[in-house]
Amino acid sequence: MQINAPFNAVSAARARDLLGVTPITNALASRASSLEGAQATIITDLDDAKKRLDQPWGNPVTYYGAVRSQTQDSSAAFQTAANLGFINVPGGDFVIDAPIVTTEPLVIQGAGQYARAGSRLLARVPGLVMFQHNLNTAFSTAYKEPFVVKAIELTTMANGPARAFDIRLNDAPCLMTDVRFSSFSSDFNWRNLVRLQGATAWNKFSRIHADGGSFNPYATWNNQTAIGFELLSSNSAEKTFGAVFDNCDIMAIEHGVFAQVLGGPGNNGSIEGIVFRDCFGRTANGPWYRLFAPDSNTFWRSPWHVFERLNYEGPGKVCDIDSAGEIHFDQCLFYGGDKIAGSNPPVEDFIRIRRFETLHFDRNTVRLYNGTRVATCLSSLFGGDGMWVRDNVFQVDTGATVGGGIFVAEGSTNVFPATGNVFRNWPANVIKYAGIASA
Repeated sequence: MQINAPFNAVSAARARDLLGVTPITNALASRASSLEGAQATIITDLDDAKKRLDQPWGNPVTYYGAVRSQTQDSSAAFQTAANLGFINVPGGDFVIDAPIVTTEPLVIQGAGQYARAGSRLLARVPGLVMFQHNLNTAFSTAYKEPFVVKAIELTTMANGPARAFDIRLNDAPCLMTDVRFSSFSSDFNWRNLVRLQGATAWNKFSRIHADGGSFNPYATWNNQTAIGFELLSSNSAEKTFGAVFDNCDIMAIEHGVFAQVLGGPGNNGSIEGIVFRDCFGRTANGPWYRLFAPDSNTFWRSPWHVFERLNYEGPGKVCDIDSAGEIHFDQCLFYGGDKIAGSNPPVEDFIRIRRFETLHFDRNTVRLYNGTRVATCLSSLFGGDGMWVRDNVFQVDTGATVGGGIFVAEGSTNVFPATGNVFRNWPANVIKYAGIASA
């Protein structure tokens, strides 16, 4: 080591002299010192560009002045980012006290939907609608870009923020993935979560978690979320074509999903192609899925409603549909009641479909817990043309009250005999079928 160390040092110095590295280095340093201002600017610009390239959606909101805090408002910084079309939210808590208003395409990208490692937006102003998109703007025919939200949590710190998102689109989709709606306590909840209106197509909501305070005992439900998702079609120019809910948990007092069709003959709206796949829902009072179409009695059927592996539990109804075309229930679990005897409000029909064209009800389980009060398990007040009820289980626990099984209005056509259905612990004096035969 004593021989090699000086030899290596001398060799390295001698190599630099032989290669002319030292004069070149000195020349570059001299040239750089004469251009110090330009050099500093270039380096700063390159560093800034690298920071931009390192971010998935441009600069994070902290670049515009947002502060990780549970007390300091960052609305202005979020608005600045929104005006550029991308809100990149790093991990941490950010307070939003003023609405973020946009009219151009917008992407909101978070770092995750859980507070410890993800991005969380905090609402603490009663009546706040946190994101308002295109509500009062005339549509441009060229504007067909989606509204995108990914990997973020929106939570409430005060009682009564009105809504997290109010979105109006023009022939474009709304895409939400890995989004959580939560609250600091059972008394601080969003009144509503998302309203989607305008002309929309191919909307998709994946891995949405919205508890709405619903895991508290039902007797304490006084400040919880009223409506989870609202789909609004006001007239023939603003229709919804396709909304898929995939692997979502949506709980609320009145409705998990409320689809509202307005307008009249010649100018009616439409909500079509609604799919629920691998979802969980809960309500305290109203039906979890409500399709409200007050002028649909004679002229309109909402096409294509699919419920696949939907798990519902609660003292409310599963669904109440005014008028629909094709309806499919497949491999769903419907549990009536909250397992607490006597605590459930009375309901009429567990699943009510006023009018339909075709109805498939296959391989589902309907279980009524102790204390549940149901008029019928499945009813159609006005019937339709084509109905299949196959391979289902209807179970009534001790202490539950049921007035009937499956009721279909007289005059319905192509109502095929029910096959393969099992009725467990069914009261002897209660009819299983009315308006439909059994094979």
